[in-house]
Amino acid sequence: MDRIVAQVVVIAYGKATRGAPGATTRNRLELGRTLPDAVLDGEGDCVHHVTMSERRGFAPREQVTALVPRPTDGLVELVPPFTVGRAGDALEIGHENLAGATPDEQILLPLVVPRGQWMRLLRHRTMRTHDARWFEDEAINLGRFARRPHPSVFAGPPPRLVDLRVVSRQPRPR
Repeated sequence: MDRIVAQVVVIAYGKATRGAPGATTRNRLELGRTLPDAVLDGEGDCVHHVTMSERRGFAPREQVTALVPRPTDGLVELVPPFTVGRAGDALEIGHENLAGATPDEQILLPLVVPRGQWMRLLRHRTMRTHDARWFEDEAINLGRFARRPHPSVFAGPPPRLVDLRVVSRQPRPR
């Protein structure tokens, strides 16, 4: 049986590391990390969450959770608003509410990843509360594997990269 393995890396920062020299430190953080044993030795679909924040000196906090399909449609809610599901021999990444997606997301989704391969999806978000504002750079590494993935499968350059941070500056596909 094959497995969906995901890794979500979130880098959270404020104004202090938005510009140099803080940005130099932030930009050196890895967007793909070595998978822990809990992922490698597990049986089912799972996601490895890694959060690095300016407030904690960018020290990684890690957690592994199961990816559980919804009973209604069999899709997995990976990272809101993105969903993941098996599509034949591939993996399909969709959007929970495509009508509410950004124009860039509407152009690119759904994304298809063939079995045995993986991809990286990048996005940038500005987060707000009533008294604070911060930024999050997010890397979603995602693959469908027939065998146990190599521990460093997501470390290094991806075979396919979709960067939602720069799509709006590129010509629209026709």
